[in-house]
Amino acid sequence: MTSPLSSVFDCNVLLQAMISPRGPARAAVQAVRDGRLHLFLSEYITEELQRAATRPQLVLRFSMTDDKVTAFIALLAQISHYVSTVPSVFQCSRDPG
Repeated sequence: MTSPLSSVFDCNVLLQAMISPRGPARAAVQAVRDGRLHLFLSEYITEELQRAATRPQLVLRFSMTDDKVTAFIALLAQISHYVSTVPSVFQCSRDPG
């Protein structure tokens, strides 16, 4: 049997996994739950996910609730490996638009 691949999902993948229960992002999270992937997360990614998931337009469009967001982040905490120190390779300024 091969070892699970190590992976990092960005905020957009995690947000898609929350929104679409049958999409490819949710399948990727399921692969982590099944032990086929090792997911590495940082506090930065989970905080970014929290901010993105609570944007008013997403809350309205996808019925995002605080409980749903909290439960998903708790699930990630259970199935992921947290990395406390992440090196900064580069930074891009935010698009002002």
